[in-house]
Amino acid sequence: MPFFQLDPTGTWTVDVAHSEIGFAVRHLGAGKTRGKFTDFTGVVTADPKNLAKSSVSFTVQAKSIDTANEARDKHLRSGDFFDVEKFPTLSFTSTKIEKAGAGYKATGKLTIHGVTKVISFPFTVSNPVKGMQKETRAGVEARFTINRKDYGLVWNALVEGTQVVGEQVEISLDLEGVKK
Repeated sequence: MPFFQLDPTGTWTVDVAHSEIGFAVRHLGAGKTRGKFTDFTGVVTADPKNLAKSSVSFTVQAKSIDTANEARDKHLRSGDFFDVEKFPTLSFTSTKIEKAGAGYKATGKLTIHGVTKVISFPFTVSNPVKGMQKETRAGVEARFTINRKDYGLVWNALVEGTQVVGEQVEISLDLEGVKK
C-alpha cells in the first residue's frame, strides 16, 4: 500500500528513541548553546477531517536536560534555572489544533518552572509510513521561540556588559509517533 494511502486518524504515542526535544539559546551574544531533553512522553490524537478532535500533549522530565556539559547541566537543574527538585516536569497540552497553510498550528498551555502560558506554534506532519515491524509511523516537526524569563527562568550574569545567557530560547520538536 503506498504511504499516502495510510490513514493518520487515531492516537499516536511518541517514540522517544526516534524523537528529540531540543533547544538553543545565545551564549554571550556570540554563539549558541544547544541542548535537549532525553526523558519525555507524548501522545497525539489526530483527526484531519475534524481538527476539533485532534490534540497533542507531552511531558518532559526536567532533570533529563543534556547540553553535553555536565557542569552546565547541573547548573541548569539547580534553583538558578529549572529547579528540578521543585518543578520536576515541563509540559504542553493543546487546547486547539487548526490548519495553517501547508501545515498546522497548535495552541495550548506550556508549563515550565511552575509557570503556565498559552502559546501557539506552527508544525508539520509527515505522511504515515509502515515501519520495520509493520507499525504505522509519522513525524511531527515544530520550531518556535519562547522568552525564558516569561517562565521564571531569570538567572543571568554580565560579562563586560553582555548577558551570559540570552532571553530568547529556540525550541525544536522532532517527534516520531507510532499509531496505537
